[in-house]
Amino acid sequence: MGHFVKVKNCMKTQPKNQPKTVPELRFPGFVGDWEEKRLGEVGETYNGLTGKTKDDFGHGERFITYKQIFDSSVVNIDRFGFVNIANGDEQNRVKLGDILFTISSETPTEVGYSSVFLNEALQPYLNSFAFGFRPKSLNSMHPFFSRYLFRSPEFRKRVVRLAQGSTRFNLSKKAFLKIVIGLPVLKEQKKIAGFLSTVDEWIENLKEQKQKLEEYKKGMMQKIFSQEIRFKDDEGNDFPNWEEKRLGEVGETYNGLTGKTKDDFGHGERFITYKQIFDSSVVNIDRFGFVNIANGDEQNRVKLGDILFTISSETPTEVGYSSVFLNEALQPYLNSFAFGFRPKSLNSMHPFFSRYLFRSPEFRKRVVRLAQGSTRFNLSKKAFLKIVIGLPVLKEQKKIAEFLTGIDELISSKQEQIEKAEEWKKGLMQKMFV
Repeated sequence: MGHFVKVKNCMKTQPKNQPKTVPELRFPGFVGDWEEKRLGEVGETYNGLTGKTKDDFGHGERFITYKQIFDSSVVNIDRFGFVNIANGDEQNRVKLGDILFTISSETPTEVGYSSVFLNEALQPYLNSFAFGFRPKSLNSMHPFFSRYLFRSPEFRKRVVRLAQGSTRFNLSKKAFLKIVIGLPVLKEQKKIAGFLSTVDEWIENLKEQKQKLEEYKKGMMQKIFSQEIRFKDDEGNDFPNWEEKRLGEVGETYNGLTGKTKDDFGHGERFITYKQIFDSSVVNIDRFGFVNIANGDEQNRVKLGDILFTISSETPTEVGYSSVFLNEALQPYLNSFAFGFRPKSLNSMHPFFSRYLFRSPEFRKRVVRLAQGSTRFNLSKKAFLKIVIGLPVLKEQKKIAEFLTGIDELISSKQEQIEKAEEWKKGLMQKMFV
């Protein structure tokens, strides 16, 4: 981060009594107000695809999808969709420097996300849930500056205020063109864009480091649980062979909450939600839900070392995700879309080992094969208990858990660095735009 601190120190903070047409943080050598203009003065909008049916998609010409716009401030040209464009079908093409906006969303805060098109060789089409904005001149609005201007906190506030709707929110192009923006001279635009691009490269580098660690962990788990790699004891000797057992031999299942209605939730006792299980191999105790449990209402409580599984999902590959409960002080309840598995002894199945065993590629393959359904997939507890697993002795379980926990700590550390870097960038952007 030192490199960026030096760059930041080259910038100067403006006096607090400066007008809003001057950013709080500015590079030396630039003075004077930014020029205030309505978007309609500096460019014009155009529509995305019109008149298309389901059969038109999946083949033909490139088009920019909603996700390409929403996910990144620059259009990723490796993620185009494809659409059939018949001869004489007049549709708008996207050009270098165009800024694309999502026109509709389920929440007002997600309306009007932008992405800039930076490729000169291609002229794709644009999906129908978006519109394009084309500057009259790229010398008055540089594409790399647009990338950050239209995702800046200041601009996002103005767009969100325009979101209209109740169950679905939309952005009016007419209202959009009335938004007032501040524009510095081209040279300052380039300076701002160059600096923020460097910050983005740093963040991307951190993300790549994290991804490599995750890939390394995945590869090591594949080798560990297929027993391609074995650990040795503290004297350097081989551990005994792993013992093969059905899950029904080493533990038993129990149900989540039963007999609850919508009115029972949001207050009362702690319970573990579906998301807590799905999102992490260890239950995050800061994310409990709450449920009313009346006197005499017999419901199962979760205990230290229990492994919790999602019982139902929209896809077979997401059935049976697991999370281990590692808290001794709490005994929460369990949501109804999950079941618990309680080992008969934590000396035969160590909780920290369970965390990795039940998320290993080997175990996941076996679970996915058991998924039953067509529109929704479910996991039978009876079939689950017949799954055969390999169990090493307790000391080897601990060795495996310690090794993989070490990698997880590195991944978590990298994620913290990413979050701090993104927060730092967000703070800078707050001060660099008007």
